[in-house]
Amino acid sequence: MEHDDSRQMKNTFFENRWLLAIIAFLTVVFMVNSALFYVAVATDDGLVDEDYYRKGLLYDKGLEGEKALGWDIGLSFKAGASHQAPAKIRVDITRLGYAVTDASVAVVLKRPASGRFDTPLKLSSSGQGYAGEVDLPLEGLWDIEVTAGKGGQSMVKTFRVKA
Repeated sequence: MEHDDSRQMKNTFFENRWLLAIIAFLTVVFMVNSALFYVAVATDDGLVDEDYYRKGLLYDKGLEGEKALGWDIGLSFKAGASHQAPAKIRVDITRLGYAVTDASVAVVLKRPASGRFDTPLKLSSSGQGYAGEVDLPLEGLWDIEVTAGKGGQSMVKTFRVKA
């Protein structure tokens, strides 16, 4: 009786085929997860606000400042006609219906998803309000953080706009 080595070799190959398929599947899953991990780490901005802890501790003080000032802050935002045209921003501050014209006003434009494109903007007083123009590097959603203050008291109000 002759021993058939080719038949035994075929059986071994077919038995190992499932093992190879499982190993290949797990290898693909590992490679995809590794690629996603690399992209997540490589594109991470880190903290959007570096002094979040201090701001959290001073949150109540900010609320007290808002109550003491009693101001209402309004925003008018007009995106440029094209992406290259500057956006126009106007901040109106009122107290009991009257315009507040002697406040210090600071504006920061922020992307909600990233801190890379934060843009501070200096506004000039325009009689009834504060106005300025800014070139936005990207279209989409922007948060406009308005900080207004006077006499050691300040308040912050954030508006979300689409450019």
